[in-house]
Amino acid sequence: MLVWVLQTNKEVRIERLAANLPLPIQENSRRRHIQRFLKSNNLSVVLLWFPIVLAIALYK
Repeated sequence: MLVWVLQTNKEVRIERLAANLPLPIQENSRRRHIQRFLKSNNLSVVLLWFPIVLAIALYK
């Protein structure tokens, strides 16, 4: 969902993401959750995105 919101809004401000992210929690809670998610050590190119891109490349 986060990637979809980023692609449709083309603006990377946490407040705007929280306002547009369709989750059934309050906007301030969404903002805090997004901040924690983006600060996570597990959200790195090598650990998260590279395996996804590799799987897509191998699928083609």
